[in-house]
Amino acid sequence: MYEQPYETIGPMNNTPYLDMTREELSKAHAELATAQTTIKNLLEAVVNFSHTNNVPIQTQEEVEIIRPPTPKCTAPQANTSSEPRWVKSANPTVIKPTRNTASSPQQPQPNTPPKPKANPHCLILQFNPPIPETEHKNADMACKEINTLLDNLEVPTYFRAMAVNWSRNGNPIITTTASGTAEDLLSHIKDIGRIFTNNTLILALPDMEYVHAKVNMLNTKDFEGNICNSKEVHEELMEYVIGYDMLRHASPPCWLGNLEYLEAKSHSSMVFNFTTTEDRERFISYGPIWVFNQQCTITPYEE
Repeated sequence: MYEQPYETIGPMNNTPYLDMTREELSKAHAELATAQTTIKNLLEAVVNFSHTNNVPIQTQEEVEIIRPPTPKCTAPQANTSSEPRWVKSANPTVIKPTRNTASSPQQPQPNTPPKPKANPHCLILQFNPPIPETEHKNADMACKEINTLLDNLEVPTYFRAMAVNWSRNGNPIITTTASGTAEDLLSHIKDIGRIFTNNTLILALPDMEYVHAKVNMLNTKDFEGNICNSKEVHEELMEYVIGYDMLRHASPPCWLGNLEYLEAKSHSSMVFNFTTTEDRERFISYGPIWVFNQQCTITPYEE
């Protein structure tokens, strides 16, 4: 009987297959290690932000894009997606704070006009010469005497004085009740003025915002060494400064300084008060002027 000889099957040559498998495994291992490093960096960034609210800024060199491997023995397919598989962004947006850090624009403030300084309930009396401080009438007593006078004149009760004060220039200031105004008392102003002094009543004006100018380098003392008063300076200007008598003064001029200061100084400044800006500017235009043989300048003055 014929026996077919056994076919000896030798071992297959698997060397190329094994080399390809090792190469794919090596690449997959490298990709896995890179992915683990990327995940670790992202986790560290999240932990860092949760503690410090600071996002580490990565440089462009640190950005690594890992694309999926192309399988062997297969035709390459067109990648329709431009997104990479693993991306470590230079500034990860996933851990950015969600709060709005931009400062909100400030709303424009409405242009509210400044509150007027004038008080329609105040009436200022000016006398010549001014009333010295030692002769100022008690404010409460003066207020009671004014209301008694108005009662005797049978003035309606809603025209009454509420308070009396003294200005720094030595002028009494009468404040009416809310039901009346300063102009309501002007018809009886001469009788009201006699309550304070027998000096000549120069002016009675409702309270308003006055403007000021000052004459500088005035001689504080006369030839006998006595301090010059405002009446003497006023009369000197009335006589030698053309147009001075046409100015509307709010009150007599006053020294810029107390008595002790004037005693120690040979020259000082005197403040002049006017009812309008035009009169103040006209007075300044007169300068420089000569007062008691002394050349003086005139400048604006703000209290």
